[in-house]
Amino acid sequence: MHLKHILLGSVSIAAVGSSAAVFQAKAQEAVQLPAGFEYSLEGAWLMGKNNVAEDKLGSGGSTVTDIQDNAGVRGALSAGIRVDDKWSFELGASANQMFDSHSTFTSGGPFGGGFTTNFSFQNLDFGAAFAPVLSDKFDVKLFAGIRGLHYTDTQDKVGVSSGGSAELNYKAEFIGAGPRIGVSGSARFGESPLGVSGMLAAAVIYGEERTNATAQFISNSGGGSGLIPVQSGTKWKSVYDVEASLGLDYHVNEQTKFTLGFRGEQISGVSSGTSGGPSGGPTTRLVYGPFAKVSGSF
Repeated sequence: MHLKHILLGSVSIAAVGSSAAVFQAKAQEAVQLPAGFEYSLEGAWLMGKNNVAEDKLGSGGSTVTDIQDNAGVRGALSAGIRVDDKWSFELGASANQMFDSHSTFTSGGPFGGGFTTNFSFQNLDFGAAFAPVLSDKFDVKLFAGIRGLHYTDTQDKVGVSSGGSAELNYKAEFIGAGPRIGVSGSARFGESPLGVSGMLAAAVIYGEERTNATAQFISNSGGGSGLIPVQSGTKWKSVYDVEASLGLDYHVNEQTKFTLGFRGEQISGVSSGTSGGPSGGPTTRLVYGPFAKVSGSF
């Protein structure tokens, strides 16, 4: 009888000890969250409609003989640190370099000329991301932070007539920062290595824009040549940045994937130069095109 009680007591003690060990293991598992690092590298070919040349050359009786749309390239990279299975901090940068776009026009008689335009910009982002568990079929990430933006917008116009030639050089340069929010998501097609992903983000950026314009007239008769007074200045303003992308993913493994897709980004509130100087109202610049990206975690 005493032996029976001793055996039962031993079993009870063992069960309690086993339960405590399981509880401790669970507690350690809850503390040891999957921290790590994330990265992405992206390249894109950019296109855009040359609305500047259309606005300038489509008025005043001008006849457009050629308008070359904008084109350029984009490079972007990001790095992040995963604090746990839901929260991470990310730092990213991108450079969007457009090539010079040329357009020509005529306006009756011997008068004619051309425009050369360029719009290029760079972004710097820092923020936090939260990944809620909504479904086991797709992943969603909400992010918010600060975006820094720098852009340059140039327009060079040359006009030629029987009396001489005139040249206008206009440049607007902006640098600022502001809040940015967005959402990204991805879904995998079952056990297939293929999937889809997308992103939508918007930012309101406040900063300083400096505009500068110079104009020169050269007379064929030798008189009346010289610089033409053109207004330049500095002002604080807000611009709005909206971007979106959609792509097809190929998962190399659980840590690495390649994405091919299409993206677009629009910056609104850019000052528009006119033939009389930087007195035009705000306008937009839209760039878009195919991209390729590799991303992963470790």
